[in-house]
Amino acid sequence: AAMLTRIGAEVSTAENGLEALEVLRGTDFALVLMDLRMPVMGGIEASRRIRAGDAGAERSDVPVVALTAHSAAGDADRSLLAGKKVLIEEDSIIRGTTSRNRVKNLRECGVREIHMAVSCPPTRHPCPYGIDFSSRGELRAAQKEMEGEIAAFIGLDSLHYLTLKGMLDA
Repeated sequence: AAMLTRIGAEVSTAENGLEALEVLRGTDFALVLMDLRMPVMGGIEASRRIRAGDAGAERSDVPVVALTAHSAAGDADRSLLAGKKVLIEEDSIIRGTTSRNRVKNLRECGVREIHMAVSCPPTRHPCPYGIDFSSRGELRAAQKEMEGEIAAFIGLDSLHYLTLKGMLDA
């Protein structure tokens, strides 16, 4: 919430899915960021109830962005994902193989479009400390110069890196 507030967004929070429905009933929102794993009522059920009009018919089409810090096989409900546009936020792309597998699984769930935002510039040089990627040949961005090439390797519809200037400004 603090990060969104710093950029000028007005933020309301809820501890669980039931609270989220209550907050949404009383206020118009441009967007809902929904944690999939919340106590009392999870984000998937809360999202279904929003779509069903339980937060008010006029709010049933508010965009809901599903988030989770814990992803595992089976977390993604196929019916929730089928035909949707998905944005994956990543901290980095090193080899691209983990992202490629994730995108493949999402496509198998029927996701229509998959976009990725990476919160750092492309990793083009090895870590001098030898942390998990010691050679330049292992780095996807060192092998493929253009974002479009990396997006194609992973299977994305689009890929957007934070620019070096954007990182320094942040």
